[in-house]
Amino acid sequence: GSRRLAERLAAALREAGVAAETVSLIGYDTDGLTSLECAAFVIATYEGGVPPPGCEAAVDSLASAAADFRGTDLDLRSLRFSVFGCGNSEYPRRDFNAAARRLDGSIRRLGGVRVARSCWGDDIDNRLSEQFGEWSARAVPSLAAAARPRSGADAAAKRGAARDGSAGAEQAAGG
Repeated sequence: GSRRLAERLAAALREAGVAAETVSLIGYDTDGLTSLECAAFVIATYEGGVPPPGCEAAVDSLASAAADFRGTDLDLRSLRFSVFGCGNSEYPRRDFNAAARRLDGSIRRLGGVRVARSCWGDDIDNRLSEQFGEWSARAVPSLAAAARPRSGADAAAKRGAARDGSAGAEQAAGG
């Protein structure tokens, strides 16, 4: 699932010299993103185009802040990011990777700068892991360049424990 892929990404970022760890979006306070320099999101989309259970609050919070015409305190201009969506094109077109696309768009509208092209993975032919490998091979150098190396203690604003490691949204946070 997405947790396993996020752990693979964090390992690749560490190999590239970035202090990186995985952080679950389940119960994540999105204000923590303001203290990160670099983040990569690996998120599944469930039937109906919704994020995984427990991740709705984080995705909805970012979308609401991005849509608020009055402005928001959630300034992500210092965040460099990319998104890998875990989807399945058997879902209706509007639902395919909808959670990942919504997350990507919200972060961009809040000022985040995409440093590696986001990817909408498709598990229809059981090639999701392969697609992730291709995306991460392109994304890791860009993410590593965007992250200023610092100690592991300073690597992320918050650590969360995934309740269900088989499915969920994970953030591989670096820098």
